[in-house]
Amino acid sequence: MADTYTGHILVVDDNPTNRDLLVRRLSRMGHTSTMAENGVEALEKIEQEEFDAILLDIMMPKMNGYEVLEHLNKTGYLKEVPVIMITAVDSIDSVVSCVKLGATDYLTKPFNRDILNARLGHCLERRHLRKQEQRHLEQIEEERKRADELLHVILPDIVAEELKSTNEVKPRRYDDVAVIFTDLVGFTSWCDQHTPEEVVDILQRVTVAFEEKAIELGIQKIKTIGDAFMATAGLLTTFENPVLRAVEYGHELVRIVKETSPWSIRVGIHVGPVIAGIVGQRQYLFDLYGDTVNTAARVESNSDHDAVCLSLEAWNQVSPYVRGESLGTRAAKGKGEIEIFRVDEITDNSPNANAPVNVPQEVEASIASREFQAEAVRAVGEGPVGGIAVTAKPAEAPQAAAPAESAPAPAPPEPTPAEPEAPRKPWESGGSQSPAGAASAPPSAPRKPWESGGMSAESAPAEQPHAAPAAPQSPETPARKPW
Repeated sequence: MADTYTGHILVVDDNPTNRDLLVRRLSRMGHTSTMAENGVEALEKIEQEEFDAILLDIMMPKMNGYEVLEHLNKTGYLKEVPVIMITAVDSIDSVVSCVKLGATDYLTKPFNRDILNARLGHCLERRHLRKQEQRHLEQIEEERKRADELLHVILPDIVAEELKSTNEVKPRRYDDVAVIFTDLVGFTSWCDQHTPEEVVDILQRVTVAFEEKAIELGIQKIKTIGDAFMATAGLLTTFENPVLRAVEYGHELVRIVKETSPWSIRVGIHVGPVIAGIVGQRQYLFDLYGDTVNTAARVESNSDHDAVCLSLEAWNQVSPYVRGESLGTRAAKGKGEIEIFRVDEITDNSPNANAPVNVPQEVEASIASREFQAEAVRAVGEGPVGGIAVTAKPAEAPQAAAPAESAPAPAPPEPTPAEPEAPRKPWESGGSQSPAGAASAPPSAPRKPWESGGMSAESAPAEQPHAAPAAPQSPETPARKPW
């Protein structure tokens, strides 16, 4: 049986006569050979070629057989290729040393042809069986990887790993999961008029596009049942708003069906708690159970074509972020009347992004007063500003001050002792007007930084006797006062 195994043999011997003799005998046995005259050359040949066995002498120049064995043992080469020592050294110590260094067998010169043939055949058989075992292990590993990939295709990664490690998947409850149901409209009638190959080809393209978009958006596909498709948002991947992500995915499904198929689609979404797990022991399927699943299916069956429709519970979670409308109540099997909402688009604005801030009137007037005083100081270039009458719309204050910038401010005269005090002090607490006709005075006339009391230009006619007659007036601006 050993004679049936042949291979490529490396002959290492410093004696050319011995090398030629071995090569001729190996050739008659059906082997091919390569020769090396010392250990250094042998290692070079090993780097260049693949051998099935090595016949190695011990006493050689440059590098002896012991050193060659030691080098091959360190590199792990001896685990794959058998080495038979053929040497004139006939001592037990040499045999022991070679075996410890990893030699497979030991023959002394002169050797017997039949013994060499038997031992070399045995080594080649072991080499053949070892290579065969390695191929089988590689095939097993490849099959294991394929089975593992298939398992991860059938089941979610987390579920597949749990099944591999424990041989079971414990059912779990998941809260706030958005369940998505879809159904192709017009599919059945279209199938009756086309070949199975055409049907499966288009359905395959649509389903693959659904799956690719699900991976992109973090949606978990659950299963397909004919032309129906079921998926979830927020089951194994956490989202701040799973319903909003489900709506985004639903609109993508509508687009895909319009672009790649002759059908329409209905998309229904409901949110709530679900039970997830695997039942049975064959044809594993990770599935969902509970009222949320049933309601999502009812929403889908009552949806409009090429539209994403939501239950009331789902709508409440996304209504600030979407535009849509109620489709009214519709009869749902086993549910009675349920209200359905259609989502037309997702908006980028938060519901409170543009809402006005509720500021108390006192704070609003105080802010307006300070802003207007600062604007007056910049326009006139004078000292501290007195009280300013505050209007109800503080945003108009800078506009009222604008005319003051176009006209030069006259130098104020020296104040006279008889000058009456303003009847009111600065109204910093709530925007009260001066007593004289303040209720009807428009806020458009500019106010000046009168140091004595801060009356508005509209209320100043009662104080006209104190006006400086030499002050020139511009026809485009109201009269200025000497205060």
